[in-house]
Amino acid sequence: MFSALSELGKVFGENRVLSAAGQVLQTAAQTKAAVDDNVAAMLGLAGLPSRSDLDAIRRQLDVVQATLANLSRKVDRLSAEVAAQDSARKSVPGRKRRRAGDAEPR
Repeated sequence: MFSALSELGKVFGENRVLSAAGQVLQTAAQTKAAVDDNVAAMLGLAGLPSRSDLDAIRRQLDVVQATLANLSRKVDRLSAEVAAQDSARKSVPGRKRRRAGDAEPR
């Protein structure tokens, strides 16, 4: 496409061709934006999510996944700490484990 614009620039003058190409691109962008808006409106009327709705849901899902991963790491760490404490208690010689109904030692 660039070579075609280059050839047109030689024939009609580079500034005119670049200006026209810029206007074409600008019009195409505006048309795409209008079509996107219309599609979003039609999806809304049909009760379906638009692209921006889906993007917002994806962002929220990313936050939930990150929070869940963080929570999982914390649970794993706490579980390891509890296991280490239980192991340390069991390794102390001469210590008896109390049961729920036992009297306090004096």
